[in-house]
Amino acid sequence: MTGPYELARQHLDCAMAAAAEQSIDPERFAKAMLSELLQQLRRRRSAEDIRSEVAFELENLDGDQDFPFMRP
Repeated sequence: MTGPYELARQHLDCAMAAAAEQSIDPERFAKAMLSELLQQLRRRRSAEDIRSEVAFELENLDGDQDFPFMRP
C-alpha cells in the first residue's frame, strides 16, 4: 500500500512531466500547484493553521535536522 507522501510524490512527478510536455516553466507550474494545494487546505483548515504548517515546512527545508517532540 502506498503512503500519502509517496502517492503525492508520484502525482507531482506526473504533473511536472505533463507541464514539461506543454512547455510550462517548472517554477511557474510549481507555484501554481502550491497555490492550488493551499486552496485545498483552506477548505478544511483555518488560515492560521495553514500558516503554521507552512512555517514549519519552511523552517525545515534542509531535511537534515531531527525534529524534537515530546512523548506522552
